[in-house]
Amino acid sequence: MSIIKHQPHLFLEEVDTSEWDYVVGFWGIVTGRLFHGSGLRLKWGDTHLSVYDTVSDLILKVDLRILHDRIRQGQNVETDVGAMEAAEEQPGDAKYIFDRCKVLLESKAMIDRFLLDGFLVDSVDSLQICGLEAHFVNLTLEAPGAYIGTQFYTGCIGNSMNNIIQHLNLAIHLLCFPRSRNVSAKRSYSQLPRDDLVVKQESVRGSWNPTRSSKSPPPPTPENLFGKH
Repeated sequence: MSIIKHQPHLFLEEVDTSEWDYVVGFWGIVTGRLFHGSGLRLKWGDTHLSVYDTVSDLILKVDLRILHDRIRQGQNVETDVGAMEAAEEQPGDAKYIFDRCKVLLESKAMIDRFLLDGFLVDSVDSLQICGLEAHFVNLTLEAPGAYIGTQFYTGCIGNSMNNIIQHLNLAIHLLCFPRSRNVSAKRSYSQLPRDDLVVKQESVRGSWNPTRSSKSPPPPTPENLFGKH
């Protein structure tokens, strides 16, 4: 409510507002407060995911990375557990579809890294922001090579107290947004010759990232996109 009161320009159609006006003026403040004390860190700005070799050609820059930090051999190791892509209000079909594909690819990269690093995590939630509208998207590795994306909630912030219930629902979804990962202990193949983790690891496939511009040639198809040869 404080943001709505002190930043009314975000809700005026006649004001030309960019995607980063919404990020800095609203979403950055809200997510920072909601994730406080969660044990996770929000990393804003165009940075790259810490990905595995299944997505070695994934050069997408992420607007927001949700990270879990741990110290290993005196060095901080970042583990991506979620991502967010931001756009202005009503960005148009091309930008909307591109950001949806992008956030799903980012989620796939996280799933692949968890599994190939030995952790049984096959589902990741991420956010797609369009102005003051938030789309919650889940990606789950359901079967070999079958990564299924689902939009499970959409919420929009308005400047009226009549929308308080909708605002509370959005806040609840943000609070319930995956803030930690319950991962299985690392195990070697010799310890358990075939278990759920091994099955999921064998289900991982390469990523193919379409170009945003028709002027750029499409990247080559990953060798293991359709399975092992």
